[in-house]
Amino acid sequence: MEMEQKDCSLKVDKLLERHSWIAAEKQLFGKSGTDYDFSSHDPRKSREELKKLQAEQSGLEKRVNKKVMAMFEKAEDEYNDLLSKKNIIENDKSKIKKVIEELDEKKKETLKVTWVKVNKPIS
Repeated sequence: MEMEQKDCSLKVDKLLERHSWIAAEKQLFGKSGTDYDFSSHDPRKSREELKKLQAEQSGLEKRVNKKVMAMFEKAEDEYNDLLSKKNIIENDKSKIKKVIEELDEKKKETLKVTWVKVNKPIS
């Protein structure tokens, strides 16, 4: 019995090393209303359900066009990229307006100087 206990504690230690989520979720083990409520969840039944769902998923994978999925992901990435560019532009609108106003003022000044030079009487 002591050998089994040592063997089990070694297995637990190895599981803790391999899976960091165990340490984070350990306080929820065995508590009612959580995913780790072992009294209300039957592991055998859950394993059967998992196998059934995996079989269903593999059947659905055959019907999904992977090229379309890749195209969808690419389009989604482009959409997100455009949204980020739109946000950048919206944030810089006031700066762009200032630059346009400054250029308009410079243009008016240059036109005024040119107008004065052109309309200056020849002596």
